[in-house]
Amino acid sequence: MQQLSPTVAITNTGDPKDDPAAFRRCLGQFGTGVTVITAAHCGELVGMTANSFSSVSLDPPLVLWSAKRTSQSFPTFKAATHFAVNVLSSEQIALSNHFGRSGGDKFKDVSWKHGIGGAPLLDGTLCSFECRKAAEYPGGDHLILLGEVERFVRHDHSPLLFAQGRYCTATDFVDPTDRPKATGQLQARGPMNEFMTALMYRAHGVLSAALDEGRQAEGLSVLQSRLMAAIETLPGSRLDSLLPELFLGLNAAENTVDELVQMGLVQVGPGGGLNLTERGRDRNHALHERARAIEARELSGISPREIANCRNVLNKLVERAATA
Repeated sequence: MQQLSPTVAITNTGDPKDDPAAFRRCLGQFGTGVTVITAAHCGELVGMTANSFSSVSLDPPLVLWSAKRTSQSFPTFKAATHFAVNVLSSEQIALSNHFGRSGGDKFKDVSWKHGIGGAPLLDGTLCSFECRKAAEYPGGDHLILLGEVERFVRHDHSPLLFAQGRYCTATDFVDPTDRPKATGQLQARGPMNEFMTALMYRAHGVLSAALDEGRQAEGLSVLQSRLMAAIETLPGSRLDSLLPELFLGLNAAENTVDELVQMGLVQVGPGGGLNLTERGRDRNHALHERARAIEARELSGISPREIANCRNVLNKLVERAATA
């Protein structure tokens, strides 16, 4: 007999034409890497953040990406004979946000060099592909650009990933059905149990999964709850000033603000400053109370002194990064 999977509540469904924002969030469920596509034509340099990059063929070596027709840099991308795909590393979130904005000289104060066809190659990337434009195809509000790779370079970095509207990094997958074995290996010596970073990733996974209970009970997504917490911490701030604290892409953050405004939880001031409404503060406080109860449950059995020491270490790391 076929075993049925447990029923999962549907968050969004419908015709993409009726709700483009929900359709976009659904597309965002598919995790990707993050790239900055660059090109040059008649002395003009252009670059934009994109996650539409995809490999096509090994023989011949072909890749593709999609350029938005309404972007300011579209005419240059269309006219250029070459383009470069700069795949970002996990240390380049700021660079992703920088090239995700419109206007301005994007290459000022950015370290780069000329590649084939003049397309800029950014420093510190995970890898890069220098491509001759081989073909272009209509793709609705985008133009699909097919490129033949003429040179590639790979560096030893970890990748920057993007899924569900937020940045993330790659970690080794732990099979949840293998918990007894993983528990038995907890005391083993090795990087997974000795490095603070690895332990924090694993601990974050445990607590984050538990805290999802509270978010679901309050009818909030991870992005919505994270943005509301940031707004209450820094009331009156503009969205662009909150992005470094959120680790979100600008488009995802803007969509989340729109959702919260429609829900009556956030209001946007004349200068773009964000504040929680009274209803938003009540919802946020209710979520915090649930989170405290869930966190206390997950930390039960650990002495208050050990918890305080752990908080102290984490706070010092955060303070050190803030003053660097």
